[in-house]
Amino acid sequence: MSKTKRARGKRGSVLIESVMAASVMVPLTVVIILVALEASHAFFIAGGMTQASVLTCRALASAYRTNREIVTDTLAQQQIFSNIRLPNLVHSNSQFEIASWNLAQAPKTVTVRVTYISGVGTPPLPTFPSTGTLNLGSLFRVSQTITYRLHE
Repeated sequence: MSKTKRARGKRGSVLIESVMAASVMVPLTVVIILVALEASHAFFIAGGMTQASVLTCRALASAYRTNREIVTDTLAQQQIFSNIRLPNLVHSNSQFEIASWNLAQAPKTVTVRVTYISGVGTPPLPTFPSTGTLNLGSLFRVSQTITYRLHE
């Protein structure tokens, strides 16, 4: 076998190895990028849920200062929820839940949970995760719970 035929064979095998490596690395890199994008989107949503929880707790604490009946007055609570909206994050009162009013022990507190629910509200919230090729969006819930001290 001549030198040129051996060199061509080596180059051919190097080319095949490169193509094989690329066929594994390119899809893997794409998947890693998509996962990173979805994780950053989840982090953004969690920050918004935290902000909405804090705003809700503050509003409830402020209402409690002037009206102790806010604890049982669901209409007044719903009105407070209606005032808190964050674009593409909080669009509906159904996203809010008062987890607890702790009035028996000092310090008195209120605990609120806000949950991102895809498709609720007007306009409907965007689907999360957005690359839902497996239709897992309905299984994901991003929520934040905040406990806030009530001042009398």
